[in-house]
Amino acid sequence: GVRFTDFYASANVCTPSRAGLLTGRYAIRSGLAHEVIQPSDTTGLPRSEITLPQALKPDYATALFGKWHLGHGPGDLPNARGFDSSFALDATGGDNFEKRPYLPLYKTADWFEDGKPADLPKDFYSSKFLVDRLIRNIDTAPKDGKPFFAYLPFGATHAPHQAPQDYLDKYRGRYDEGWDVVRQRWYERQIELGVVDPETTLAPRNPGVEPWDDLSDN
Repeated sequence: GVRFTDFYASANVCTPSRAGLLTGRYAIRSGLAHEVIQPSDTTGLPRSEITLPQALKPDYATALFGKWHLGHGPGDLPNARGFDSSFALDATGGDNFEKRPYLPLYKTADWFEDGKPADLPKDFYSSKFLVDRLIRNIDTAPKDGKPFFAYLPFGATHAPHQAPQDYLDKYRGRYDEGWDVVRQRWYERQIELGVVDPETTLAPRNPGVEPWDDLSDN
């Protein structure tokens, strides 16, 4: 495994950032320089753009389990963009416990398995389901000696932020010290891990973000 530490997220957030991640190019060159959220907008990643899994084939087995949202027209789903196996959420996001949208723009939150419409199990929680599917994919892959490339874009790290109750209970109180203490701790940990240079200065709070200790209890 290799840890990459120098990826720049797009200022226009979700769709452009993943377009850059999968192509290695600035999102504006891929025609996806803004967030695509209208369900009627079938604009996807241009066919002229070579995705990472397309570049890795035929030497790698490739799989995607998680959020896609880089086009939902004919030929725009993961199975047409280099992924041998996929179970993908096509929309900008969706509920993590059931098949329903999180924005009123959508009537449905559509999932696709290898390019075909798919349903979710009754005990569905997105993170567990996607990891289990990835493990199953690796365990049942042909024993042909090929290395694998797996793309696992979780839904629960995107709005809506949802977790099972036992996880909520486990982490309850973890952030009670407030964002000033927490981000200082994260900054020191990043230096310890070598993610950022020791000479890096922690940026000031964003405009409009008050010191934690100045806030009311409410």
